[in-house]
Amino acid sequence: MVGRIVRQTVPHETPPRSATNDAVAAIGNIGTTIDEISQLSGGIAAALEQQGAATQEISRIAGTSRAASAAGGSAAEVLKAAEALSLQSRALTEQLGRLVDQVRAA
Repeated sequence: MVGRIVRQTVPHETPPRSATNDAVAAIGNIGTTIDEISQLSGGIAAALEQQGAATQEISRIAGTSRAASAAGGSAAEVLKAAEALSLQSRALTEQLGRLVDQVRAA
């Protein structure tokens, strides 16, 4: 009798736990991806700063400040976008951490 009750109970408990574990693993993968995006956006921002510095140097050497200003302005806009992406990535990482904690607590 006890064996039959265990057999009937265990299959019903296993899938929700498995689904929870799968959800936690998937959320962890999302967190990893967000971290990678954050690192990439930081690299992009650094590259854009270097591009801006190089553009200014070229402008100084060639005396074409108008063309350099336009290129520098574009680089500055891309830099701002990369910085915003980095901030959003950090916010998503924090939210994801809270969600994982909630799923684990459930």
